[in-house]
Amino acid sequence: MSRKGPRILLVGGTYRALCVLERLLERGEQVVAFLGQEGEGERDFCSEILEVCDRSSIPARSGRKLGEEMVRWLEDRIRPELSISVGLSGQIPLSVGGNCRLGMLEIVDLFQSETCPGVVLRQRGQDVAVRSIPRPTLPEDREDAYLQMIDETTSALGEFLDRLGASYSPANSEISFDPPAVSFEDLSQIIESPDPGPATIAFEDSVCRYLEADRVFAARSLPEA
Repeated sequence: MSRKGPRILLVGGTYRALCVLERLLERGEQVVAFLGQEGEGERDFCSEILEVCDRSSIPARSGRKLGEEMVRWLEDRIRPELSISVGLSGQIPLSVGGNCRLGMLEIVDLFQSETCPGVVLRQRGQDVAVRSIPRPTLPEDREDAYLQMIDETTSALGEFLDRLGASYSPANSEISFDPPAVSFEDLSQIIESPDPGPATIAFEDSVCRYLEADRVFAARSLPEA
């Protein structure tokens, strides 16, 4: 069942981003685009992420050069409402998150930051979720700590989106419309008459009241030569 949450732009490139993407899709969140950052580490799975995007019909782009063209692509075609940056917060221009109505959510973990207690979700400079994880001291403990970090990341993100969804209200895109008070026959007479008459004056008065304007003038097109 599709959720009624915000339209999400996901930004990432490693295995943690793949896990976040799959979790968002399982929840039925509206992932509308993905910006990938290729890497050369053993946990870089950009190709797998692109496969998931392809199966889910999610438009994806390389995020190595996030310039004006990329920002216009997001603004004009994708129009996300919330961007989620997984491990790349320092490399994402403010214009990407700033053009989203709900801003950008940054996900940072202890494998990226030495000062991070485990997993931190940060938005607009404020920590919105913090999960503590014991920092591994032995090499053989890193794998378990990494998997625990993934679990805490997807769990914290799910709770954040649940809180956001409870108070989320889509932007009102409805435009009120009142039917015209002038009939089609009256409009035909106005167009055909070379000089203004009672119908023209009534039409101008009607439009004037609707627009709350001081004065409205109805003009007809000049005949073709």
